[in-house]
Amino acid sequence: RDEQHVLLEVYDALGRKVQTLADKLYGPGSHEVGVEAKGLEPGLYSYRLQAGDSSAIRQMLIL
Repeated sequence: RDEQHVLLEVYDALGRKVQTLADKLYGPGSHEVGVEAKGLEPGLYSYRLQAGDSSAIRQMLIL
């Protein structure tokens, strides 16, 4: 497989984008991206990962 564009964005409970954690090309394999919680209010957030033609949405709780 070739490199694919990866986009990882964090959204608040109102659906507003609050962070972009990744927006670049990644090669095959496993990768890690850290979340900078500084500046985020405690609460429930959604994050969306798009890699090539695939996407997933999950939630995380900031305490």
